[in-house]
Amino acid sequence: MEMYGMTGERLGLIGIQQPAGLPWKLPKWKQDFLVKPSVSIRRGIAWGYTPPFEDTDTLVLTAPSGQFVDIRFPKDATSAREASDHSSFWSFSGKAFTTFHDATRQPHAIDMPYTAHCKFLHDIDSRGPGISDEGDMFLLMNGDCLEMGIMKNPATGKEELYKEYWHSAEKLPNPNGQDDENICLVACATSPASVKGIVIRLGGRVQGIISSGDESGQQTVEVERWTRDRNSTRALPVDQYISEAPPGPWSRDVRSSGFLPGGWLCLPGCQVGDSLEYNGILWQVTEAHL
Repeated sequence: MEMYGMTGERLGLIGIQQPAGLPWKLPKWKQDFLVKPSVSIRRGIAWGYTPPFEDTDTLVLTAPSGQFVDIRFPKDATSAREASDHSSFWSFSGKAFTTFHDATRQPHAIDMPYTAHCKFLHDIDSRGPGISDEGDMFLLMNGDCLEMGIMKNPATGKEELYKEYWHSAEKLPNPNGQDDENICLVACATSPASVKGIVIRLGGRVQGIISSGDESGQQTVEVERWTRDRNSTRALPVDQYISEAPPGPWSRDVRSSGFLPGGWLCLPGCQVGDSLEYNGILWQVTEAHL
């Protein structure tokens, strides 16, 4: 088995561009699986052998380190309460890993190009701990990716075969003329110890998730999504949520349930080591690719 982090770090890969002068040792289709950061939108999901459908607004932001934030808002929700109470709502974060099968190490095995196996370790999960999240990935001719695996169907409560169709999202241009679509920033909650949290900004999109526990051990998970979209119908102006509004038409999705420092990562000048205390929680920038 060939094992790579989502950064393709054995190749020295950082960010979305191949470093100058670095010879690639993998075919293009493997590079497509490994190159990060990435913005992925789910086009649809199919259970068993039924046709695909999409009842969520699912967005995944993945940083070069492999850290990701996956938020799945129900499409028909118009508020944070409606979203969090909906059976299709799911949010989680953690780290992703990719495996390529090596036919030379197994008798009678055959090469299967344009395929990989991905495993997603969950540090925070709105559905609780212990969920296994991994699947086989297949690159499609239209550039999308098909993910196939087994997980619990929220409609039936049973473990079932699923197929998810993923699309690489288009860039969101900056109306101020700044070319910042390749910016990738990651901030993590560092204290208190009872809190886990991460916020990722990739260009014109920001997602964050936070988990906090009380004395009884009960965990509360809250999420936040920001988008640079002047015409968003599911958003409120950013300056209603932070004292210093970032430049440009940043807006906060009304289905967000928590108040995380997403606006902070929209401000210019953030770099590794920067910290901010926000709502009693200390956050620190742990990753920056500008």
